[in-house]
Amino acid sequence: MRLVWALNTNVIGRLFLTMTSEIQRLEGVFMKLTLVRHAQSKGNTSGNYSLLESDSLSEVGRKQAQELAGTLESEVFDKIVVSPLSRALETVAPYLEKTNQQAEIWPEITEMRWQTTHEPRAGDWSSEPAEIPSDLPARFTFFEDRRVKPAATLSQKPEEQRCRLYVAKERVEQLYREGYTSVLMVSHGIFIRELVCAILQLPGVLSFPADNCSAQQIASKDGKNWDVHFLNRLPDPPSANFLKRVISY
Repeated sequence: MRLVWALNTNVIGRLFLTMTSEIQRLEGVFMKLTLVRHAQSKGNTSGNYSLLESDSLSEVGRKQAQELAGTLESEVFDKIVVSPLSRALETVAPYLEKTNQQAEIWPEITEMRWQTTHEPRAGDWSSEPAEIPSDLPARFTFFEDRRVKPAATLSQKPEEQRCRLYVAKERVEQLYREGYTSVLMVSHGIFIRELVCAILQLPGVLSFPADNCSAQQIASKDGKNWDVHFLNRLPDPPSANFLKRVISY
């Protein structure tokens, strides 16, 4: 008699990733966190963010998102997280469709203002309901099914924004502890800069450009100490070497 085991492909894939992660951890391979800023939005081109439609990608942005999908196609991520704002969702959607993957929406990683201090977070942050636009593919789920997004950035207090920042930092560190080895985060320019500063535990503020669709990559071998692989790398022209480490700052 033969016993035939029928396992869900997602289960098999997760088991494989878990085994691979453990092997890589024993071999001393870093967990890589790749942070990509969203493609060009209508608000980027007009400077007017007062209208809801300004959150969507411009024609240039849609082309950038398609090019990004081709550029990232050869990469392997075992976790993809994204901001709940439309310009971020629209940026990663072509890649998810092309590679048949899912992304998790983290409400905390929307845009924020420059921070003059990196004090530990306190309290909570104000939110409002969020939904996934109906014209996007069914490739997104909310973290813990929390269908919210932060209240408008300009109305949020600095401590609320720092709270979101440190929630994201702690969640990234938790991903390391859970065995993830390659994480993609699609977020926003200032938030990405602030998160890199917070994870690196810099005494001051590190200022660097983060252009539309640019990638930044940091990595850790122990979940506490991080190396910077590159900042503001652009997929122009699209290249299979987009995320390959060339130099370290």
